[in-house]
Amino acid sequence: MKSDKTREVAIKVVKAAALGATAKNEINTWKALAGKFNHPNILKIYTIYQSSSSMYIIMEYCNDGDLEGYLKKKKKITEDEATKVLQATISGLAYMNKYDIIHRDVKPANLIISKGVYKICDYGLCKVIDKKTY
Repeated sequence: MKSDKTREVAIKVVKAAALGATAKNEINTWKALAGKFNHPNILKIYTIYQSSSSMYIIMEYCNDGDLEGYLKKKKKITEDEATKVLQATISGLAYMNKYDIIHRDVKPANLIISKGVYKICDYGLCKVIDKKTY
């Protein structure tokens, strides 16, 4: 049966030469988390492909940029907007926490905006916490 469903995606291409010493860990983290999150405030990663020269991350398309760019353009935001950003961030982080995952790189550049919804992105520094350690 053929599906008529289509979706726009973004493809992040990371060249192997651009990857640092910790690249293998970051790649493994991205692969492990791909498709795991189903939350409105977390960017969806559909799949990851890897060739000898690059890694291709297929993810949800968000056309409104990131919070860092938005803040530079607006110069300041209202209290209501700030509250919306914080609520979205806390909601996404709480969801990750339920699965014993910490993000470790929350910043305006890692909050993508799509149709007014703020989404946490960039899982390269995420870490699964061993419950025995805390």
